[in-house]
Amino acid sequence: VVRWRRALPTLQAADAPPTLIQESVAADGRTVRLLRLLLSSHCVHDCAYCPLRRSADPARARLSAREVVRVVMDHHRRGLIDGLFLSSAVDRDADHTMTELVAVARTLRLEQHYLGYVHLKIVPEADPQLVDEAARWADRVSVNVELPSQRRLDALAPGRRLVTMQRAM
Repeated sequence: VVRWRRALPTLQAADAPPTLIQESVAADGRTVRLLRLLLSSHCVHDCAYCPLRRSADPARARLSAREVVRVVMDHHRRGLIDGLFLSSAVDRDADHTMTELVAVARTLRLEQHYLGYVHLKIVPEADPQLVDEAARWADRVSVNVELPSQRRLDALAPGRRLVTMQRAM
């Protein structure tokens, strides 16, 4: 069960898109409030199915790891969230994006002593060591597999490789 609602105003970067709080039911039946953020909406890929593809013209935004940490801690201190769900478009390249995602989780854990839930999306093409580090700091990681075959992936997402998505899993 997932219910969406607009979050209360935050101390976010001026150009950041509105944040969302997702209410989700945990395995034990508790309601868990997750702050859902997109680290960047700038993408190097041109996947036909994606609204953030390179050739699309949405409003673009990019947050630094420090900005995300600040927003998470602000929401957490005010009792608005129990955790973070963080994803990103592939900004610059997979390793850069995965490094930034990991930096958020590592900073939350080590510098802020944040004990709340952290879910990171894995960038499939990222170095396996970065994926391992993401799993070290997050409670959960996940990978999106966009299409079931390389042939279909070639048709809709030129340059993406199914094998890299499978390897990330």
